Amino acid sequence: MRVFLDANILFSAAKSGGAIRRLFEILLAEGHECWIDEYVLVEARRNLQDRFPDAIAFLDALISRLRVG
Repeated sequence: MRVFLDANILFSAAKSGGAIRRLFEILLAEGHECWIDEYVLVEARRNLQDRFPDAIAFLDALISRLRVG
């Protein structure tokens, strides 16, 4: 299944190790395609930089596992 992620979901997964991050792990482990677009990436990165700059490293690692289109 293809899943399109918005900036809020990406932000939530990057900022903490809660349920949204776990959902990502399940989706990816089961072989689902998780998609974002450039706008979502820019918005999530900007919001993290403003509020949780330490989460940028996790965001970058997560993005490497997503499809950007």
